[in-house]
Amino acid sequence: MDADEDFQYTTENIDEISDSSDEEDFEWEDVNLDSEIVVTLDNPDTSHVFKRGEKIKKVSNQYQKLKYGLQLAEIPLFLRTLKERSSWAKDERLNRRLKRSVPKLIMKKFKKWSSENSEQRPKMLRTLLLGLILWFRTNYKINANGFRQNFNRLQYLIRYYNSSSKSLSERATYLLNHEYIHYGSRPSNIDSVDGIRNMAKQKMANRDILCLFFIIILKNLLPAKYELFLCFALPLHDFEMTSTNLKYQINENIGTIPNRFDSDLLVPNFWIELKTIENELYIIDPIVSVKESNMVFRQNENRVSDVFKPKHDFKSQIVQKFDYVAKININTSSISDVSPRYISDLCFRYFPIQPYSSLSKSRNIKSYQLYIASICKLNENNSGNCDIDFESMEKLAFKHYTLPNSYLDMKKAVNFIVPSLLKSNETLDSDSVSIGEFSYNINNKVVKELIYWKNAVTQLKSRQHWAILGRTVKECSTPVKFKKYLTMKGRRDSKIDQYAIKELFSYNQTSKALPPKSIIIDKYGNSLRITNPLHFTNELNHVEIYCDSMIPEGFSLIPISKDLKLQITKFNKEIMKKRDSNTIRYAEVVTGFDFKRKPGYAMPKISHILVNTVDSKRVQDIIKQNKELSALLDWKQLITRTKIFEHIETNYSNYD
Repeated sequence: MDADEDFQYTTENIDEISDSSDEEDFEWEDVNLDSEIVVTLDNPDTSHVFKRGEKIKKVSNQYQKLKYGLQLAEIPLFLRTLKERSSWAKDERLNRRLKRSVPKLIMKKFKKWSSENSEQRPKMLRTLLLGLILWFRTNYKINANGFRQNFNRLQYLIRYYNSSSKSLSERATYLLNHEYIHYGSRPSNIDSVDGIRNMAKQKMANRDILCLFFIIILKNLLPAKYELFLCFALPLHDFEMTSTNLKYQINENIGTIPNRFDSDLLVPNFWIELKTIENELYIIDPIVSVKESNMVFRQNENRVSDVFKPKHDFKSQIVQKFDYVAKININTSSISDVSPRYISDLCFRYFPIQPYSSLSKSRNIKSYQLYIASICKLNENNSGNCDIDFESMEKLAFKHYTLPNSYLDMKKAVNFIVPSLLKSNETLDSDSVSIGEFSYNINNKVVKELIYWKNAVTQLKSRQHWAILGRTVKECSTPVKFKKYLTMKGRRDSKIDQYAIKELFSYNQTSKALPPKSIIIDKYGNSLRITNPLHFTNELNHVEIYCDSMIPEGFSLIPISKDLKLQITKFNKEIMKKRDSNTIRYAEVVTGFDFKRKPGYAMPKISHILVNTVDSKRVQDIIKQNKELSALLDWKQLITRTKIFEHIETNYSNYD
């Protein structure tokens, strides 16, 4: 049944209404990470016939979703990798071997330094660390490749692995089976602590493992009061990055690894933070940096750092891009997020998110929520809490941002908004404060606008839309905006007025939807409780219930299972044969609308029935009896088939 005009929505709101799965909590499953983990993602369906100009946008968004799913799968795996590598730092045999490799002269210098007074120690520490790094680089060598991203290979595989073109598909299959072309040679014995001990013995490993060796050596040289953290910039694939000339890139070997030393990676994936008893922070890169100022960088803990920020030049090849930096305490194995210290423009992660706002459905926000949830899950075994200093990271994030330089950059900005970029169903909070001024040229005219934080944007919705979300507009509320939109009925019939005006309201102008009254007063002043669910139906004989708070008192919802309505009809006929009027009365419940089943129509989703409490027990009995009957029929069918099989085996087994 088609819904009438009151149930129709603009295409602009379809995603908001139907995207309810994004609001669900993350579900966790224990996965054994000791063996190979296979992540399977379906390729987008490109066989669909799109309208002119629509295909590129639709297919591009499908591929972006696929890459986004891959990033979500990588986040907990890389965090688990960080935790596993920190556990190697507690291996006694590995500690002894690495400690024995340090010259006695260096050990004496550190011992002498630790006996100095508190005023002299900070002045000498950086020199000692630089000397230790130079000795370490002389004696420990790189012989394999470490973690890396490869945007070119990923894009090519996603686009052409199941291509209808045989040559493209074969090329993609070849790249999939020969990953060393784009990822290099990884150490074969990296999966066990025995292999790590062997690397320490040979004094050869990749850049990532060598950083672990250095922090173990440093741990054995410093006093116990000094805190050491192993930092890891998660090498996640970027779901927002796209490429327009994949065939050329692959044919020209763009993105292939140059050598086993990872010389094209200009910043490390792993580095070290050292927190002194004087609350100074030393950022240490023992492997990659060439400048001494970047090998050991001293700063206050409450300051941001651009030492390891990858240079994003989109005109050249991109091999590194960080979204998250996590650190783990070598002694306690507690993981923390330190992304704002090293990565700029992360303010949006700390915005207070308004209900039903576009920010709450942002893929970047969902990815960050999974990242934090993964850290909390891994920290449960240590401290029993999340152990993340959100307050200090928020302060760093709001110190570490840059304002857009062009109108195109402003459109892509995740932190900022200007009034001209607001959508027709958006407005700025009345108490929002601008953080700067933005100028740009249009038709040789300079236009100036105020810049606001993006969390100052408020989503506006119509009365009907709020009703579907389980909220009702408060009385005497004045519409914030009026929106003119093309109705679905107007699109189907050009003879009628195609446009309608809707009043739009903000979340603060609404309240939680209340259930309809289940008690009425008759003409004599007596209170009567309603027991017939048909009392609540609309003109389409449906009851609109979009959330649990809208269920009338004394009634309950029951999911519509197979043949349930047919069984209730049979039950009622049996009751009526006995001349009993106590039949089961129910009403179909609309819980939402489907805009995709029949394009151009808002089709009601009917998945429940509404019955009163007394009838609910009888319906549950009917469901239980149906399940038992279905099980008995399955057993009967099995027994019948078994008898037929035995008969055939007994009487016809001698025949070919």
